Amino acid sequence: MANRFRQVLAVVLLGAWLPVAALADVEEIRRDALGGNVEAQLEMGILYEFGFHMPDHEVEALAWYLLAAENGSRRAAERRDLLTGRLTETQREDAQRRRASLNAAPPRPAARPEPEPDPETGDAPETPPAPMAPESTPEPAAPPP
Repeated sequence: MANRFRQVLAVVLLGAWLPVAALADVEEIRRDALGGNVEAQLEMGILYEFGFHMPDHEVEALAWYLLAAENGSRRAAERRDLLTGRLTETQREDAQRRRASLNAAPPRPAARPEPEPDPETGDAPETPPAPMAPESTPEPAAPPP
């Protein structure tokens, strides 16, 4: 009997926690998308189009696909084209207006994963220093007349 009570309690507590965790993940994806992460922009479109932890809202999905496609995502361009064919002219115009209001930062690549520690020593591998910008060279002086 005690085990059954623990199981039910775990299901209730876990069920109450999962939606909160999912919303936190969506907010993180949204922040990344608005910060210029093209993969996160594509993900926002997918979340809206298919209703995963978001309302099923195709206009909002199209707005995110438009943004991600503008920033170079081939997959977003494919989703954009498929979705555009299913929407009315008014819905497409709404998506264009919504896209303009997103005001995302310039595109940036997805974050690189942290290097895994060495399994034998447990030490993190050395990471090479970030490349330095080339120093600017002064313009050559004009030849004398």
